Amino acid sequence: MTDLGTLLAKSGYFQDARDMAQAVVKVLAGQELGFGPIASMTGVNIIKGKVALSANLMAASIKKSGRYNYRIVDLTDQACTIRFFENNEPLTPDSTFSMADAKRAGLAGANWTNFPRNMLFARALSNGAKWHCPDLSGGPLYTPDELGATVDGETGDMVQEPPKDVTPPKVETPPLKDVTPPATLPTVDQWTALYAALTAVEAYNQVEGDLAKVWEKYSGEERTALKRMRDKRKTDLIGSQASLV
Repeated sequence: MTDLGTLLAKSGYFQDARDMAQAVVKVLAGQELGFGPIASMTGVNIIKGKVALSANLMAASIKKSGRYNYRIVDLTDQACTIRFFENNEPLTPDSTFSMADAKRAGLAGANWTNFPRNMLFARALSNGAKWHCPDLSGGPLYTPDELGATVDGETGDMVQEPPKDVTPPKVETPPLKDVTPPATLPTVDQWTALYAALTAVEAYNQVEGDLAKVWEKYSGEERTALKRMRDKRKTDLIGSQASLV
């Protein structure tokens, strides 16, 4: 199987299987449904971890199952209705997909304009297969366009993979640390030197206001020393400047 996968990948004919592992996965998925390697390489796609079949291959898998079948009840440019059978007994409900359904689902593009019946058939078939034939494979079957791929409007084969999710991963940014240096609390000696340099009432009052803002940050012993220094300086200033109140 690995040799076959390498051969198929190296052939360059299959755009969505560029290496051996991808080719082998497609072949194995098709093998579960009873298809050979080439049919699997052209009609089986693995998109977002899900198996997607072209509408033609999905229709073939239903009819060759020996248990399920389908018949087209109605097919126009506006809607498609398909009736499914199990052991020749009709299953309900019929699967219908209309242009109104396509509009509600936000489906658009050239294929829906140029090949409306083919696109409606593919969606009606895919929905019915999910409802009535869940055991055809190990999980629900999708058509490539249901998973965001671009398909050939005539064959239903995938012609372009869905765009990759390029959303960058969310990076948690740690909170910024406070790098503001803490304000240094002046010492008693610094306040003493500052008061000693005062010669005017205005400057004295301003320094008193500054000291009052940080007064509670000093210890009881420091406040006692500061009070003694302030009282002495005030007395000195009163003696040298009669205008000081």
